[in-house]
Amino acid sequence: MNGVSWISTATPGFSNFYLHASKAPVTVKAFLQGAYNAGLARHKDVTSSWASILNANALNQPYNSAPFNYPGTESVSPLFFTSTVGTTDILDWVLLELRDAATPATIISRRAAFIREDGAIVDLDGISSVSFRGVANGNYFLAIRHRNHLGMRTSAIQILDGTLGNAAPALYDFTDGQAKAFQNPSILTNSAMAQNGSVFMMWAGNANLDDYVRVTTQGLPPIPSDAAYMLGTILSGNPNATITGYSAGDLNMDGSVRVITLAIPPIPSDVSFMLATPLNGNNNATRREHK
Repeated sequence: MNGVSWISTATPGFSNFYLHASKAPVTVKAFLQGAYNAGLARHKDVTSSWASILNANALNQPYNSAPFNYPGTESVSPLFFTSTVGTTDILDWVLLELRDAATPATIISRRAAFIREDGAIVDLDGISSVSFRGVANGNYFLAIRHRNHLGMRTSAIQILDGTLGNAAPALYDFTDGQAKAFQNPSILTNSAMAQNGSVFMMWAGNANLDDYVRVTTQGLPPIPSDAAYMLGTILSGNPNATITGYSAGDLNMDGSVRVITLAIPPIPSDVSFMLATPLNGNNNATRREHK
């Protein structure tokens, strides 16, 4: 009743009953274009330097500021992030949202969670399916957001059931078909997900956290580009600067932000990655989030 399962007992010596808050799991897989490695057919390996950056900067969920403004308290202990052999190391945080079935813009509940090298989105233990507590059983759209990728949501409503003892639902795999993500018919510049061969993923390049990926400022009124934001804000106007750490401007997720390629040794810049990969080499291209 009201999202709470209950158990009563007549065992001698027990005089109380225990309430179990509804715990509705979701089982989902996705890829981030900025970290995708086509040769591995998954995200690139988490290096020891990337794990160190996460341990130094991302022990707490990173979505508590605009435009996400999520006040959640999800956190992990020091040295939680690791670089090991295998495909289950944690790559980064993501933000999951349950959206209303009739009005998808309405957010019912949110949870910060992890995305791994293998694309699995998991709870804070790095293994379990993510669970939403206190959510009424029913139908919801599930949205995934990331700190420098365009968000996406399921193309169809998903059934959530938090009844005690129920098994986790079947995997919802965004990576195996464009139709898995909602496609906004009014957006003609791009599909909801990027594609690499037969694999689908979230669009990279959203450094300024708006709804677009662009290397040039476009539109009337003009919509600032991600490249201009990276240079003007993240790098304080210095085109030769490099910022190392955990930043939304780190589009290729290598631990650094650059707008030009360094010569010796050649280290690709995030702007060159944005132009070559999500924008397919087209300076005037736009990638837009499907809402």
